[in-house]
Amino acid sequence: MEKVGRWARVRPQAGRGVAWWTLGLAASLGCQLGPGTRPDAVLPRVAPRELVVRTASFAFHMGAAVDPTWPDKAEETRMALGARLPELLEEEDTTVPILAHQLGVVWPSEALDFDVILADEDSRPCDAKIPRLLLAGGGEGRVFFACVLERSFARVAEQGELHRALAAVNAHEAEPVYACIVAYAVAAVMVARASDPKDARAVEARLATGCTPDALGWVAREWIRRVRNEETAAAFGTRAALALVSSH
Repeated sequence: MEKVGRWARVRPQAGRGVAWWTLGLAASLGCQLGPGTRPDAVLPRVAPRELVVRTASFAFHMGAAVDPTWPDKAEETRMALGARLPELLEEEDTTVPILAHQLGVVWPSEALDFDVILADEDSRPCDAKIPRLLLAGGGEGRVFFACVLERSFARVAEQGELHRALAAVNAHEAEPVYACIVAYAVAAVMVARASDPKDARAVEARLATGCTPDALGWVAREWIRRVRNEETAAAFGTRAALALVSSH
């Protein structure tokens, strides 16, 4: 229950509206009327302008500022996000530090912010091209978590040893190689911890969109040396740059 409580504490933005879950209580109190008193009109269900769902490492923002379906589908959006968070909540305390170490990144002290909008069932969380924007409603929870992790490590890349090593060899072509390494690192951890083969396959399938065949083959062969700490993140980045940057 403690983990659920961490993300269930949804905060309406101050001064931007009344949370709709409070309106039922207000309506019930309004029904306690004396004789001859005319009942007031029932208030409509009004969503606040923004909801924020926080976990240990992330803050997910939903609301009118980014979502054209808001507030009409506010409750549907909140439920779609909630359905995709259990695995993140269960694993983020271990998965984030593992990947941060492997990629040579110091995780920021403040939660990373993401905007979330409702998507149809055919969409995937990372289909939105804006780095901060995620789609909730399509894809499995493990795929959502994988997308959050990939976008997070992309955003903190410049503070990471592995990315700096890539950029030192060729700053202009380092990004696609780094993206492939991150995608593979995330997939390796997520697949290893998946209890459902379907979830594991869904995470693995995303590698085809994040890596060229040559890059994926090289990283798949070589990443185990980093996982075993046989070389530093910087050393791996240098080797990856020499092997792969020129191929992009």
